Amino acid sequence: MAKKIKAGIIGFGNVGQALEKQLSKDQAWNVKFVSNSKHVYNNTKQCIQFIDEVSNYLKYFKDLDIVFLCIPSNTPKIAHNYIWQLIHQNVKVVICEKGAISSGYNILMWGGVGYNATVGGGTMMLDELKNRINLNNFSNIYLVINGTINFILDEMTKREQSLDTIIKKVQAAGYCEPGQNNILDIINQEIIEDVGKKISILLRVIFKSHLDLNSDSNHFHKILKSDLKKIRKEARDKRYVVIFQNPKNPGKYNLSKNDIITINSINDINKKTQISAGFMHLNHDSCLGKLIIPGVNNAFWIEGEKDIFPSPCGGPGAGPEATAQTMIKDAKRLLNIK
Repeated sequence: MAKKIKAGIIGFGNVGQALEKQLSKDQAWNVKFVSNSKHVYNNTKQCIQFIDEVSNYLKYFKDLDIVFLCIPSNTPKIAHNYIWQLIHQNVKVVICEKGAISSGYNILMWGGVGYNATVGGGTMMLDELKNRINLNNFSNIYLVINGTINFILDEMTKREQSLDTIIKKVQAAGYCEPGQNNILDIINQEIIEDVGKKISILLRVIFKSHLDLNSDSNHFHKILKSDLKKIRKEARDKRYVVIFQNPKNPGKYNLSKNDIITINSINDINKKTQISAGFMHLNHDSCLGKLIIPGVNNAFWIEGEKDIFPSPCGGPGAGPEATAQTMIKDAKRLLNIK
């Protein structure tokens, strides 16, 4: 009988629970330990230790093959400490947390870290972009990378629904932070907290560059009630699109004055690309129009290519199950498991 893979899970919220459920169905895996912010549990769900310091976790996690880090993205220093401690114990780590990479910690240089779940949910978008993009010869890259906003736009096309109904659906599915009841606040938080971090990760992973897009950044323009009214009216033809433009080879399609712009043409630190983002009108008859995708799906289109990725209508960009699936794919790649 083949030796089972010894795994641990740090963070037992929605994603951590989805991971544990999926791994427990596969006989190749043995989830030895699961931890939340205070306790460590063994694989029979018995509490075996109260914990108050990161270093105490190593007593349980240092002899594992791999650890899945599923803590919130608003604690980058804590995430960095976990990753650093585990990598230096020769334990591979898979993350869905966005803060550590986007905040500038050089975890990409360490090796042994899987990070595909930080952008694109279940699409494996980061790997695909790395394989497709020639930094010396690319035009515009258009990305739909926030599943929550895409879900809201898709639901807005169903005219009979009130905004309150849409909010309840977003809350029930776990696509927003607990306690959020205002759709304007939900969208603005997704733009600043989620999209900003994902842009930073894309810059580091794809362009080997960076740009400080933290929540205090003045690069963001919040949408207003008047914008929301227009977005709802035009939801059938609009998506929230992030654009990476090659300054030496600008593409055909860009945000216009008729679009609702939230990031307006800023350069990364190395001036390899120019970034814009906003609620963009998409022509259904163009390749760009294929980014009018349903639900929480994410996708990208590289100008000049015949189709979007994933084709034909994107892939799941939000939700714990899709995130867990991508993390498991990352783990298998790190462990050389087919």
